[in-house]
Amino acid sequence: MRRVLIVDDEPWAREVVKSLAAWARLRLEVAGEAEDGDEALALIETLRPDIVVTDMRMPGVDGIQLLQAMKDRFPRLKIVVMSGYDDFAYLKQAIQSRAVEYMLKPIDPDELNAALARCVSELESLERTVHTSWRAPLVLPEPGMTERYAALRQRAFAALFELNTAAARQSFEKLGELLDAAYPGGLDRAMREKVQGDFLQVLEEFTAERPGELPAPPRRDVPDAAGGDAGGAAALRAIAEAYAEAIEGIERFRRSKTRLILDEVTAYIDAQYADPITLETIARRFYVSKEHLSRTFKLATGETVTDAIVARRIGKAKELLLRPGVSIKDVASMVGYPDLPYFHRIFKKETGITPGEFREGGRN
Repeated sequence: MRRVLIVDDEPWAREVVKSLAAWARLRLEVAGEAEDGDEALALIETLRPDIVVTDMRMPGVDGIQLLQAMKDRFPRLKIVVMSGYDDFAYLKQAIQSRAVEYMLKPIDPDELNAALARCVSELESLERTVHTSWRAPLVLPEPGMTERYAALRQRAFAALFELNTAAARQSFEKLGELLDAAYPGGLDRAMREKVQGDFLQVLEEFTAERPGELPAPPRRDVPDAAGGDAGGAAALRAIAEAYAEAIEGIERFRRSKTRLILDEVTAYIDAQYADPITLETIARRFYVSKEHLSRTFKLATGETVTDAIVARRIGKAKELLLRPGVSIKDVASMVGYPDLPYFHRIFKKETGITPGEFREGGRN
C-alpha cells in the first residue's frame, strides 16, 4: 500500500478527502494528517509518504512555502494541490513544484481520484524502471564508488521520469566525474558501450510508455558519440543530451497539445458566443474538467472562459448597436442575452455606460 499525507488546517476538509478517495481501489492508505506546513514537513520526515495532498492557505508555513520545501527536500514525492482560491500565484508554484494536479474546492471526487491514480502510475513507472537492474551495470575499483554510481544512476532515472532536465544533466555530470576518477586511463570500448547501453535501454522503456509524445524514438547511435575520447564524462555527455532531448520533447508536445485545445476553445467561443454557452458546457464539449479548462485557459490568455464569452458578446453588441433599425432588445437577444435588464447590467458593467448611451454616442 502506498502512503498518503493529507495537509489542511480545516479538519472537515481533511475528512472530505478521506471520504472521497478510492483508497482500496488505488491501493492507498492515509499515513497521517497535518494542520499546517510545519507539521507536514515533520511528518514527511518520519512517515515517509509517497503522496501529499495539500491545501494552499494555512497558518505558519503556507502552501507556497511547503511546495518549495517539498520540491527541494523530497523531490520524489508526488503532490496534489487543492485550494479554495483560483489564484495564479498558487497555480504557478504548483507548476514549478511539478505537482500532479491543482484542484479547486469543492473537490470533485472524479478529479481527486484521477489525480491520485496518476500519482500511483508515475510512482509505478519510476520503480519499474529503477528496479529493472538495481545494482550498477559495472563494478568500480572501490566498493564506495560502486554504491555512489548506483545512487547517481537511480537519480538520473528519477530525473527522467520527473521530466527534470536540470537534475538529469547534473546526475550525468557527476556520473562522468566518478567514472573519470575510477578509470583515469579511460574506459575501453566494451565498458563504454555497456554503460551507455544501460541508460539507453531505460530511455527506450520510458519513451515506449508514452506513445505519440515524442516525434522520434531515442537515438541508438549514441555509443559512438564519444569519438576518440574514452573518458567517462565524454561517454555520458551524449547520453545526457539524449535524456534532455526526450524530456524537452515531451514537454513541448504537452504544451502544444494544450495550446491546440485552447485554440479550439477560443474558436468555439468566437463561433458560439450567442448561444447559451458556459464554462461547464464548453468543458463537456471538449471532454475536460471545468477546473482544468478554467486554469489552463486563464494561464494562457490572462482571462477566464466566462470573461472571454462576455467580451465576445459585448464586442458584437457594440457593432450591432451602431446599426440603424436594430432595437436594443434585438441586439441583446442576438448576442446571447434574451433577458434585456440583465443585458443592460452586463453592458454597463463592462463599458461604464448603458447600451442606449453607447448608441447615442456612436451617432454623435
